[in-house]
Amino acid sequence: MAPPLADVLPEDAFACGICTELALSPVTLTCCGRSFCRECLHRCLHQAAVQGVLPDCPRGCGSKVPSRLPATSKMIEEAIEALFPEELERRRAEAGEDEESEETPGNFSVGDEIVASRNLMIGSDIVASFGTRGAVVATRAVPGRLSVKFDENTDGTRRCIHVLPNEVMHQLPPAYRVCIAQRVFAVRDLVCGDQVIVRFGVQGTVLGPHPPNRIMVQFDTRADGNDNGLRRPGAVNVTQDEIQPWRVLSGGFWPGARVKASRCLYANDRIIVNDGVTGIVRQEFSETRLTVQFDQRADGSDAMVNVTAAEIAKVTDDDQN
Repeated sequence: MAPPLADVLPEDAFACGICTELALSPVTLTCCGRSFCRECLHRCLHQAAVQGVLPDCPRGCGSKVPSRLPATSKMIEEAIEALFPEELERRRAEAGEDEESEETPGNFSVGDEIVASRNLMIGSDIVASFGTRGAVVATRAVPGRLSVKFDENTDGTRRCIHVLPNEVMHQLPPAYRVCIAQRVFAVRDLVCGDQVIVRFGVQGTVLGPHPPNRIMVQFDTRADGNDNGLRRPGAVNVTQDEIQPWRVLSGGFWPGARVKASRCLYANDRIIVNDGVTGIVRQEFSETRLTVQFDQRADGSDAMVNVTAAEIAKVTDDDQN
């Protein structure tokens, strides 16, 4: 019979590469393949954040500890629970006693996904533009501030930045299907009462959440010409199904683009849209076809038509005169 696994493994097989104790919430770094206590890595991030940098890998491989730590290794964690239950219980008890009760700035924790809530300045230089994504790497390195590693600093550096809690905000949850600062468009006319306030296809920028479950969007234009007294003209709170991420579609067209039929369009042997009739791109039908609502159909129908990019052309100023 084979000996128990715990008897044949090296003593440090499940030890943290920093504290050398049994790893709690073990995290494996891809740069060196070694595992560490999550809290030990948090301490490394905290200590380095005081200097505005990311720490070197504790195993000396030459890489930096990532600002976004990998998820806890469930396989290692479950193995520790099965092989060393008593030691694990002791370690968890000790960790609970060592937990700090000091409040952190704002409602943020290490590892939180955040974005800059406005253009962030150091002196006269913008170091992170509105909507720049990042992660919180420390919450107490500088009193009253969060240490954040943005994905991209506009000044070209890779340093951590110590920000006030109101200079960042949590990124929208994945369920919202859009991100803060992302460009979007209205998927239909948006109305308030019986008045259209934003036309279909108008683009805008996601500003953030609007409690309890809506999204604030700053549209480029509003049909009613009213900013409702908001600091950001054009801002409207919308539901998730009233906007979609904006992108260029097949043939260089986009939702809301005014187009015209580049030739007579047929269904079987019948003309359904005459050459030159204008319309508006409503959506993408497939990778090669677009759905267009033409102003007039030759057969009298008001149904939309799925066309290829070659069957339509952009409306020019001359077409509108």
